[in-house]
Amino acid sequence: ISLIDLKYLEISHNSFKRVFSYNSLVTLSQDYTSVTFDGTNQGSVVISDSKIDLGISGINLGNIYFKNIITSYFTVSNFQNNGNVSFSNVISGEYFAVQNSTVGNMEFLNTDFKIFNEVVISDSNIEKINFSTYPSKIKSFSKNPKIGFGIENKNLSNLNLKNVYNQLKKSAKSKGDIDTANKYQSLEYKYLFRDKSFGFDKILLFLNLISNNHGRSWFRGVLFTLLVALLCFYGYMSVLKVDYTITYFFKNYIIFISSFPKLEIDSYSNIPKTWDLSFIIWISRMFISYGIYQTVAAFRKYGKG
Repeated sequence: ISLIDLKYLEISHNSFKRVFSYNSLVTLSQDYTSVTFDGTNQGSVVISDSKIDLGISGINLGNIYFKNIITSYFTVSNFQNNGNVSFSNVISGEYFAVQNSTVGNMEFLNTDFKIFNEVVISDSNIEKINFSTYPSKIKSFSKNPKIGFGIENKNLSNLNLKNVYNQLKKSAKSKGDIDTANKYQSLEYKYLFRDKSFGFDKILLFLNLISNNHGRSWFRGVLFTLLVALLCFYGYMSVLKVDYTITYFFKNYIIFISSFPKLEIDSYSNIPKTWDLSFIIWISRMFISYGIYQTVAAFRKYGKG
């Protein structure tokens, strides 16, 4: 069936005995055809070479296949996928939205999500989704209020994005894409940090961020360790009330950090240990140890189970 003259096509409550296949022989000048799936789909549907606005909802028990499509609006809403939905070569698009849905076995082959101006995913189970190229920036709701995609309660945006990135992390990890899984884990913790109320957990997440970007940056771990050691050494010298030049300070800083885990300068070891000096040494050992651990953890990002 050719869709070239159709403005609207609704596929609802079907149980096709044979494959239902159609295309519209895409030309850039033609208008978009509004294609919607609703109700229960139990048959096999193939849409190819079409310029469409696509809306999918209801329950899918069959197989739906899209190939070589140009889309403006791509929306999956209140959808339960117990069958298979496959997209191959989505050529261009503007808005991509998944909301209040369980997408099940859905895959995007030869599709770069950079073609979409906006990607919205909210309140959905997307763990089984398969991307050839994963989306890099996801929103909880559309920045265009006229579109209305996404969650209604904007206060839950951070929690939603934390859950979305957690699912995408698991999806990428199951396919052996370690770089993408690590990126999504970092984004998951970023939005968990934003969602947390102030407390020890929020402080811990902040330290993880600045010390190794949640396991992604060994260089940040090294820099964090050196800066913490510098602050601790400054406190150490201040408590000792030692006069020093800049050159003398940095020479002894190197000796100080190299003495780990002792973290003392031998030339001052005869000075009686006061409570404040002991406290500075204890704090230094704790935070420098943490920095070293975070550095090693980032070095091992490809060796994690």
